[in-house]
Amino acid sequence: MATIVRTRTDPRSEATRVALIEAAESLFARHGFDAVSLRQIGAAIGSGNTRVVAYHFGTKDDFIDAIYRHRVPEMEARRRELLAEADAAGRGEDLETLSRIISQPLFEQKDADGQHSYGRFLCTMMLRDRGPSPMILTTPSPATLTIWGRIQEQLPVKGPVLLMRLHIVIAMLHDAFRLMDNVRGPQFAGFSEEQIFEDTIAMTLAAIQTPLR
Repeated sequence: MATIVRTRTDPRSEATRVALIEAAESLFARHGFDAVSLRQIGAAIGSGNTRVVAYHFGTKDDFIDAIYRHRVPEMEARRRELLAEADAAGRGEDLETLSRIISQPLFEQKDADGQHSYGRFLCTMMLRDRGPSPMILTTPSPATLTIWGRIQEQLPVKGPVLLMRLHIVIAMLHDAFRLMDNVRGPQFAGFSEEQIFEDTIAMTLAAIQTPLR
């Protein structure tokens, strides 16, 4: 008779993994990838084990991929929902609507401190690496790919020019998140997050759809 091997996920171990992911996301967002050590991330969740990240994830690059994997399903589900609403309303090919659908889940997500941790983390990593993580490109995200495909069809530029403009757009999104989270001095006191979001969408649209001169 064959022996049945049963495996069971330790909920304490999974809770630690999630805590490490969310702590790292926030720390990387605020300080940058290179300024944060794995030991600091462990300390942020109160762990005395200096190798707790390596134990649960392996290398720092594997850990980065785990952060993406933690958020991608949430982002994909929200974009799928927004795309279905746009298609039902007859706005599924509208460039402004599609741009909103791509960005809105990032603006909606906040960490326990009210910071846009994943949006800032994602922009920080994409600016650092000059493009999306290979993990993002290979993770099944049909709604996101559909939206991006529709956007590309309507843009007047392709290739290196489009990549250059997307880099500018990512930088604008990054600064919009920072403005919402940190730079709220008297000169910006009259601006709500919704207003900053609307202005960011308008500026990113202008950046990607201007004809090549």
